[in-house]
Amino acid sequence: PSQASPAKHTGKRGATPRSAPHPSKRKQLISNSFVVAIKDEVLLRLVGEGKALSPDDARFSCNYLNRVILERIVHLYAKKHGVGGQGDFAEVVQRVINHAKASVPPPTKGVSNVITKTADKRSSYSYELMSNPIHGGSVPSGADNRANWETLQPALEYLLSRLK
Repeated sequence: PSQASPAKHTGKRGATPRSAPHPSKRKQLISNSFVVAIKDEVLLRLVGEGKALSPDDARFSCNYLNRVILERIVHLYAKKHGVGGQGDFAEVVQRVINHAKASVPPPTKGVSNVITKTADKRSSYSYELMSNPIHGGSVPSGADNRANWETLQPALEYLLSRLK
């Protein structure tokens, strides 16, 4: 056998791969990995607040941010692509989804479903149900706010990618 010296133990952990943290442990509504690459001051401020606020402490504010960020991005998309931002939100969403499906690359089925369901009054992350707490109809939980954001994020990222 060779006279190789044993490896020294430094007391530090090795580079063992670890799982990403569970989303319910996130302290802020919006993770720092969410990027807004367009220069819309209103949207940038809204997302900045979402990255700073705790969905457990600012339940109403985070619920409102989910709703208004969705609204802002949908309307920016409608304006940029000339599909009309006027009318009921459900109508605007339908025009946006029709345009997106006809574009290259089209959204995935999951993204299309999420965008379409934002106008469905029965969906937990619908525009209308997210408006309910604002008018005193319910009290959102931090878990509700996180789950709604996690559901909306891929669709919002797709729409944002089409705004560059």
